[in-house]
Amino acid sequence: WPTKNRYVIIFNEPNRNAEWGGKSDPEDYTNILDYAVSAFKNLNSDFFIISAGLDNGADTNFESINQYEFIRAMGSSNPDIFEKIDGISSHSYPNPGFSQPPNVVNGKSIASFLYESYLIKSISGKNLPIFITETGWSKNHLSDATIASYYKNALSNIWTNPNIVAITPFL
Repeated sequence: WPTKNRYVIIFNEPNRNAEWGGKSDPEDYTNILDYAVSAFKNLNSDFFIISAGLDNGADTNFESINQYEFIRAMGSSNPDIFEKIDGISSHSYPNPGFSQPPNVVNGKSIASFLYESYLIKSISGKNLPIFITETGWSKNHLSDATIASYYKNALSNIWTNPNIVAITPFL
C-alpha cells in the first residue's frame, strides 16, 4: 500500500435493491460491515474502513430505501457500528437528474454529505471523516462551461467542510 492508511470501502449503494442482490437490507449490510471491520483490522490495524456510499436520490419504495432511513436502521441494528468504522463514503450528487446547481442545499444535493454526517454523529457521537466518492453533473443536461462553474462554486462554498478527505467526481 502506498500510504499508511489502507482505505477500503465496504460495498456500494446497499440501499438500492439492484446493488444488493435484489432486496436492500440495512441490518444485513450492517452485519457485513461489522464483520469486515473486524476481519480487516485483525489482519492489519492500518486498514481504514469506510462505509458504503448510499444513493442520495433513492426514495423508500419497491426499488430502494431512502439513505437517511437506511442509516437510522443501521444504527438501530447495531448501535456501535458507526464507532467501529473509520470514515463514511457519500454519494453527494446534485439530484434530481445530476443537474441541480450547487446553491441547492438539501438532503438530495451535493451537500447531502452534511446531512449524512450529522445523522451519524447524532447516533454515535462520532464525527467521522467524509469521502465523497461519487458526485458530479451530467453532460446530458448541462454545458461544459456550466459544469465547470458549478465545480468552482461547490469547491469554494459547499465542499469546504474540514472533515472532507476526498472528493472524487463520477465521470
